[in-house]
Amino acid sequence: SMVGGVGEVVAVGETEVAMVLEMKQYVEKYKGVTYKAFDAIEMKTQVVAGTNYFVKVKTSAADTEGCLLLKLFRPLPHTGLPLELAGVQDTQLDTPISHF
Repeated sequence: SMVGGVGEVVAVGETEVAMVLEMKQYVEKYKGVTYKAFDAIEMKTQVVAGTNYFVKVKTSAADTEGCLLLKLFRPLPHTGLPLELAGVQDTQLDTPISHF
């Protein structure tokens, strides 16, 4: 795929599950919610100077189930910079992943 283009929807692998769990505390802080479930279900990626991951996450908190779209940014390895939570949007399970 071309640089800057957003790829097709793909399954989430172990690496991305770990990335999402690493970012969970920051999402909770941002949303003011503690999630009981925080399950990455599908994603798209975008190659920039590093990689943007747009990951759909099924959540539950208290008695509410929901869905979030996370934008995670993984800088190029040589930069030594950490994974970053670049954005959070509310979404629906059946809503196609869009980049933002």
